Amino acid sequence: MTPTANAPAEPKAIVYPYPGLRAFNTDEAEIFFGRTDHVDDLLLRLKSKRFLGIVGPSGCGKSSLIRAGVIPALHAGLVGGAGCDWQVAVMRPGTQPLKNLSNALQASGGPCGKPFAEEGGFLDAVLRRGPMGLIDALTEYQCDQETNLLLLVDQFEELFRFERESDGSEAQAFVELLLASARSSRIPVYVILTMRSHFLGRCPIFRGLPEALNDSQYLTPRLNRDEQRQAIEGPAQMFNTTVRPEVVNRILNEMGSDPDQLPLMQHLLMRMWRKEQLKAKNHSTPIELTLETYKEVGGLSGCVLIHAEAIYERLQEGDRRIAELMWRRLTDVTSDGALTRRECEFDTLCRDLLPAGNASDVNALRRVIEEFRQSGRSFLMPPPPEPLSEKTPIDVSHESIIRQWKRLRDWAYDEHMITRTRRNVGERVKRWKTDPKNMGYLLSGVDLAEAKIWQRKYPHQLSPDEAALLKESITKEEADVRKEEELKYSASLKTKNHWLKGLVFAAIALAGGAGVLAWQNDKIADLAKDNETKATTNLKKFKDESEFNRAERLANASINTRTKPQLRLLLALEARHGAGVGKSPVVEDAFFKALSAFDRFGITSVAGTPNASHVHDSR
Repeated sequence: MTPTANAPAEPKAIVYPYPGLRAFNTDEAEIFFGRTDHVDDLLLRLKSKRFLGIVGPSGCGKSSLIRAGVIPALHAGLVGGAGCDWQVAVMRPGTQPLKNLSNALQASGGPCGKPFAEEGGFLDAVLRRGPMGLIDALTEYQCDQETNLLLLVDQFEELFRFERESDGSEAQAFVELLLASARSSRIPVYVILTMRSHFLGRCPIFRGLPEALNDSQYLTPRLNRDEQRQAIEGPAQMFNTTVRPEVVNRILNEMGSDPDQLPLMQHLLMRMWRKEQLKAKNHSTPIELTLETYKEVGGLSGCVLIHAEAIYERLQEGDRRIAELMWRRLTDVTSDGALTRRECEFDTLCRDLLPAGNASDVNALRRVIEEFRQSGRSFLMPPPPEPLSEKTPIDVSHESIIRQWKRLRDWAYDEHMITRTRRNVGERVKRWKTDPKNMGYLLSGVDLAEAKIWQRKYPHQLSPDEAALLKESITKEEADVRKEEELKYSASLKTKNHWLKGLVFAAIALAGGAGVLAWQNDKIADLAKDNETKATTNLKKFKDESEFNRAERLANASINTRTKPQLRLLLALEARHGAGVGKSPVVEDAFFKALSAFDRFGITSVAGTPNASHVHDSR
């Protein structure tokens, strides 16, 4: 057994007492405070179980608990009977879980501390043999019972997206390999996965996973007030720093139930410490974090938003556009609306965002990434000084950034809508091209509304076929609207004309006289015909306009129709129906003026005797 391969990696110099938004690393155990009881609990569980599922909401500290708490404790030999010789492989499923597992094993030094980077292809093949692939690979390298391998699968929820976007077979094979490896008695393999509790309900899609989690689930506890105080004051003391009591109490009082508060606290303290460090004359000068500095950086609720906006605003105009494209690509929205991050290798980012691939654009992307990941910012991973190579995975350091930075949150939701719309339109185009005369293949309702937004915002993204489908769909929608308006208007005219006739007939009945009846019949017929002619003319004039603009034009026409109160009221009623009650001041004004004019015109008295030949109005 090679000691250097199984011992913890040489610790890096810790630059800040607080890591900011990213998770703690395994070499930052000395500044990891407030989780002692939780680490002890997990170590006790590892004595009897070799599979643990660490679950909890985003931001609760799952990854940090394992990386900076459990793993250093394993290397210290704190799991009774397991010794202190541990090989640790850390991975995320991403879009190729088995390949990422192979890479993690190679990065950890190889099975049993025997490097085999040059044989990576062999390891890939062995892992794909079946559920016992990892055990077979370890056996191939003559690992024995004295070898302890810990496999940490961080951000396990990524596997659900991979399963949804692929055929699902590799995702299932990966889960079966993890479960079989933890159960094997040939070689001690320990598996710890971290997963957002939001995804627990989706675990049954993988055979055997619900049973394993039922037996080994650990719901990450929240820090209590004393533990939060330790997390604030402990790291500061390691860096000759004092956090003023009023600052500690302010932070503790403002930390509510939102799980984002823990990474926000770390980012806030990092920003405060960095600001005071820059004021210090030298590194040996004691640093004090004050309430004034707390307010300067935006406090607990505003520190991430203010910091992110400041970085974005300092970018050159061209770099801002690249930054927007990059952040859109690195975020995602789950099927139930939850915001999440989406890791992407640097060369894939270049290929997706910069189709031309010219050197100046690639350098601009590098520039943007460095701006957001440099020391003291930690918005992107990996942190410096790791160089950016073609295969470097670029990732949002924590999902709380997406939730706290409004600009990014808006980008994420917009990109999700665009992606969904593009996929939907693409599927419709395929069906529509097989039968262009089939109206059922055209877009309508919400699908059409979203496609219109997509076309208006990003017209260059539509293919000729997609643009043609959208045009046909809009034409059909407009025809349907016109037809519906004509039917509704025709029905309303009949109702209103019947109402006018009934009103006048009632007046005639009071007055009596066949001559008056004959005369009034002619007048009513003329009035109805005139109303219908005028209304039809107005309908044709306004039918191609939007409903709201059409309503206001009808209202204006009503106001200008001063000599025919009946027609004036009909136009105002139609305008109010189109705009909605109380939605337009113009329409409301027209309606009440028309109503007042009709009341003045209305038949309020009948003059004459039984031989009277006319009906007076009240003007």
